[in-house]
Amino acid sequence: MGHSCTRAALIYQHADRERDQAIAGALDTLIIEARKQAEQ
Repeated sequence: MGHSCTRAALIYQHADRERDQAIAGALDTLIIEARKQAEQ
């Protein structure tokens, strides 16, 4: 990623993982709601 030290890279990698989990959770919620509406 071009960081000058491994520690900096790990900090950003951790932040990316948290963001990815938040996005996945939001998409999961949208899919569950859409499936509920489709069943009605």
